[in-house]
Amino acid sequence: SEKAVDIRYNVGPEVELVHDRQDMLELIGNLLDNAVKWSRSVVLVNIRQANGILIEVEDDGPGCSPEELGRLTGRGVRLDENVAGHGLGLSIVKDIIETYEGRLDLAASTRLSGL
Repeated sequence: SEKAVDIRYNVGPEVELVHDRQDMLELIGNLLDNAVKWSRSVVLVNIRQANGILIEVEDDGPGCSPEELGRLTGRGVRLDENVAGHGLGLSIVKDIIETYEGRLDLAASTRLSGL
């Protein structure tokens, strides 16, 4: 990205990603790409053990309405046509998470007020 984004991350000492390496690179890469794309200047990443692995990604971007949140994981859905992308990233994330019987929750960030 050409933006100057401060990406801060914390990976808990107990975290061990034993899943397929390519799946995890795709999953985390798409989450980070989306967060950086929409952030103003800060992205926070926290990966920890919590009855499985919990990956939290937050940004300080504009966020979106509750109605838009429900549409974000649809294949090809783009909420802003002026921002680069194909609308596939979060749908890929959702597919990977479902493969591992996980759950994807999208919500406003309480710390940064983005997503």
